Amino acid sequence: MDPQESQLQGGMSPADVLFGVENPEQSGLLYKASGEVVQLTTPRGRYVDFYEDLAAVWEGTQASRFPAEDGLRVVRLLELCRLSASQKRTVPVA
Repeated sequence: MDPQESQLQGGMSPADVLFGVENPEQSGLLYKASGEVVQLTTPRGRYVDFYEDLAAVWEGTQASRFPAEDGLRVVRLLELCRLSASQKRTVPVA
């Protein structure tokens, strides 16, 4: 789970150097078809970047760094993850 919300609720400032940094004990695990398990390092979360980008796009001063197509790809990957889990099999990402 993204740590930013709990950090904000706990009073951490988005300007804090540790804001958005996940505790390594909570990082995800990737179970590969080969049986290998890999601990994943979560990139630092930055709500602030998203909202600064959104404001600049609305003001017309820049193109979005977060195109809608990327969001659609994420949704598709999540759907494939659920399918894979429910069917207990590897599914192709095309």
